[in-house]
Amino acid sequence: MTTSTCNIILPPGNILNTPVLLKSAGKISFTNNPEQPLLPHVEAYRNKDESIAIRALVFINSSAENPELKISQLFSINSSGKGQLQFFIHCDVEEIERLMSENTKGEYYAYTVEFTTQDTYNFPYGIGLEHIEVVQTFLWNIDPKTSRGTETVVQTTDD
Repeated sequence: MTTSTCNIILPPGNILNTPVLLKSAGKISFTNNPEQPLLPHVEAYRNKDESIAIRALVFINSSAENPELKISQLFSINSSGKGQLQFFIHCDVEEIERLMSENTKGEYYAYTVEFTTQDTYNFPYGIGLEHIEVVQTFLWNIDPKTSRGTETVVQTTDD
């Protein structure tokens, strides 16, 4: 998260109405404060019911406890012409202001974020979750130019 609330741009997509499990996972410190947010580390799994489960480790430079995070999902076509899901981990304006009020330059608090989606809103006809092979997950900053994301292959589980 950055230090200015001017020009806040919320992420694209549909906000998922699904529980988001958030667990504190420690913190890391840097001598020289990186100017860009840190990339999330992501695992993606397809369950037997064809839902997709995401587990992401995100880093937030705020000491505010229990950030209230939301997940937005957007269907898109990747550079190979295949359908993919984009997930945007973000928060609302009030939560951004709360996090920014306790900004910690050079110290990032780590959180494990877990959620599952069965949402096929805005999917093209004939495309379902079973066709999704790749997801992109972004920790959405208030300025999309500084938001950071990573691409992950969806694995199949025995669950």
